[in-house]
Amino acid sequence: MKKSILTLALVSALGLGLANSVFAQDPVPAPAVTDSATTTAAPAADTQAQREAKMAEHIDRRVSRMKESLSLTDDQAAQLKTILTEQHTKHEALRTETETRVNGVLTPEQATKLKTLRDERGYGKDRDGKGRHGGHHRGGHGGERGGHWNDKPAE
Repeated sequence: MKKSILTLALVSALGLGLANSVFAQDPVPAPAVTDSATTTAAPAADTQAQREAKMAEHIDRRVSRMKESLSLTDDQAAQLKTILTEQHTKHEALRTETETRVNGVLTPEQATKLKTLRDERGYGKDRDGKGRHGGHHRGGHGGERGGHWNDKPAE
């Protein structure tokens, strides 16, 4: 029985991850290379660094809320931060792989249409019009509280 429940939970989590990644925003294509390759590569690197810094801040806030809510020790908080950081890295890799596989199945016209549909729906935008997650992470679903169990109520 426990094995069945564990299998169901794993399949459900994988299914949700794949469903999310199917509609994930296409990565921004790299700018054309000009005379100075360093000037064109720097903005993309800055953007990646900014995304990683923003994610690290998000994880820190999440662990901080969990530490307060659950009275975690510093050691527990550090372990959770490691787990959440690893989860994020794995999620990004799975999202990228799935996106590549989906685009490999689609014709160029279908891939363009999928991107247009994503753009029309605002997919990958948060409340400020930035980021990857839809509004459901902050109160769009789940009643008063949205997203994670320890998030503050949506305002």
